[in-house]
Amino acid sequence: MPREILILCGFCFVFLLIFYLIGRSSKEKLKWDILISSFVIVFGLYIGHYLETSRDLENKRREQRVEMLVKAFQNLTKAYNHDILEVKEDVQSALTAVQLLGSPAQAGRIELYVENVMKEKRQVWDDFDNIVEDLRNDLREELGLPEIKGKVWWIRIEKAQGTASQSSQPMPPGK
Repeated sequence: MPREILILCGFCFVFLLIFYLIGRSSKEKLKWDILISSFVIVFGLYIGHYLETSRDLENKRREQRVEMLVKAFQNLTKAYNHDILEVKEDVQSALTAVQLLGSPAQAGRIELYVENVMKEKRQVWDDFDNIVEDLRNDLREELGLPEIKGKVWWIRIEKAQGTASQSSQPMPPGK
């Protein structure tokens, strides 16, 4: 419990105790309706504060999770438009963030991706595509956006011969 709430509850309890003792010592009939109303008000304030604090904390966690996963998504998509060695820190950071904040399914996809890369000693783009697609759909759901079916599309713009390459579905760099 927050310290301020405990102090407030303590003051209210002391107030109610004094009110009760004054009523008893003056041999007047204690007005239970006032005593009960006071208790309900204090308890209601405590519950309201607790629920508001819990909601604010949950919203902050959600915002941080979404922010970090969006950055991870952006870092993972860099791998399609750059040599994987040029953006290795970004990719490694993104994979770590997804394992920390992503869903269990996303962590499983990363495990499969890493095992396949280690086994084949090269980039495995199909597994990578699955991670990016799953992350995209999870983020869209978290943000209240409709799901997008299909693969994530990429475009790589190069200066070669003054034209842009055409958009395509995921393609490993250098092809």
